[in-house]
Amino acid sequence: HYEVTDGEVLFDEQPVAGLNDQDFRRHVGVVRQDVFLFEGSVYENIALGDEAISEAIAEKAVNSAGLDHLLRRSDRGIHTPISEGGVNLSAGEAQLLTLARIFARNPKVVLLDEATARVDSLTEAQIGDAIQRLMEDRTMVIVAHRLSTIQAADRIVVLHEGRIVEQGSHHELSHGDGLYARMWQRRAKLENTG
Repeated sequence: HYEVTDGEVLFDEQPVAGLNDQDFRRHVGVVRQDVFLFEGSVYENIALGDEAISEAIAEKAVNSAGLDHLLRRSDRGIHTPISEGGVNLSAGEAQLLTLARIFARNPKVVLLDEATARVDSLTEAQIGDAIQRLMEDRTMVIVAHRLSTIQAADRIVVLHEGRIVEQGSHHELSHGDGLYARMWQRRAKLENTG
């Protein structure tokens, strides 16, 4: 992790610097653009050796992530095999499986780092539905270039060249005259000409 060099980062009103790394990790879930899956079952890829995550919790997490069709593929259910790297899954299924890990752990804060970058538009919509369910009762930090991924956020922070250039809701920013509005207009123009 990185040490805070200026200002202060708080987690539940406590400075992050004073928190135990293990406790902090238990309360923060991360979904990255690059999915890490290993050879084993769906259950093993969700539980990751955490004995507190039962098969029932993992199955509920799979359903919450919108991936229940994966369990119906074979008669093995939650023990359906996953190949190393998830090569027997589509990119969207692999990403939904990583979201199921988050549902199973139920952290207070979730960081999505370009979670929809490598999927097609249809799969992005499925992942978006899972993200909407995940947003309930927790803080989400979403790093994204695809504007559709962040449209429903309470607050959008626009970064340009390492600096915050504007922030607000989608409605506020898309109706303004800043960078976000220009990106939104460019996106709309591309969709209309495509």
